[in-house]
Amino acid sequence: MILKSPTGSWKIRSDAMGSGLYGAARGSRKHKGIDLVVEGKQPIDSPITGKVIREAYPYAGDLKWTGCQIIGTHEHRGLDVKLFYMKLYSWVLKRIKEEGQFYCHAGLPIGLAQLISHRHGEVMIDHVHFEIKQDVCTQVQLDPEKYKEGE
Repeated sequence: MILKSPTGSWKIRSDAMGSGLYGAARGSRKHKGIDLVVEGKQPIDSPITGKVIREAYPYAGDLKWTGCQIIGTHEHRGLDVKLFYMKLYSWVLKRIKEEGQFYCHAGLPIGLAQLISHRHGEVMIDHVHFEIKQDVCTQVQLDPEKYKEGE
């Protein structure tokens, strides 16, 4: 299984707010994904071949911040990916609303990064959160860095 970087780079966020590495401390819990640095509102690509099935919200009380859930198909069958701090393109959202899903291949641009520093302050580097589960049913968390393209 090989994953494409949704940002075009595998640069991990590290700032005054903490580390963006998989398993990094988050209070009493561990970080379930990785935080990939973004430059402004750059395009965000699908890291896998699959179908975008819904818009996702990392903060229940603040729907300004969005992301998406992608279920893998073909060589990525069984994977469940979530990307946060990115806004899906309107035509992707339209297809999800009309057909219940949007098919994409790994590397296809599906949205734009959001500037999460506007929520947490300039001390946090803008990034996209990327998490992946091995199986839609068992929900085993994986470290995306271990499956990155070119490794």
